[in-house]
Amino acid sequence: MAAHPARALLLGALFSLAIVASANTQPAPPDDKIAIAFADRISRDIAAGEVDGAIAKVADAIKTSPQSIQILEANAQTLKTLGKSHYVERVYARDFGRTTKDLIDKIQFDRTPLYVRYIFTVYKDEWRLQRFNFETAITTLPSDWGHIYP
Repeated sequence: MAAHPARALLLGALFSLAIVASANTQPAPPDDKIAIAFADRISRDIAAGEVDGAIAKVADAIKTSPQSIQILEANAQTLKTLGKSHYVERVYARDFGRTTKDLIDKIQFDRTPLYVRYIFTVYKDEWRLQRFNFETAITTLPSDWGHIYP
């Protein structure tokens, strides 16, 4: 006895959808809570005056040249002159697709606010710190940081 033509067509369509769905599935990116927690910890360390420890963690995470790390460490010494910190808050967070995250924290010190920027990307199924910047600014956010202003 021959199969009903509508049933055969329906089974064929379901089979085609299953093949397309399995071909288009990509693994989910890793949980971004790891990147967010790292940024939170570094900003809190800087606010607490533990600048050397925070910069050592950043240098280890970025895995850049020794010369770049020395420049970062030298620039970070100026953070010790900003006075006492009063609060830390996240003032900017943006995802670029599912594999890039841009975070900016504001640390309010006695003398001036400090903005700390983290750019994370997914590499080999884990979040990696790609860029780390900090800058004092009188304006709401540093104007020379790209992708913040439209």
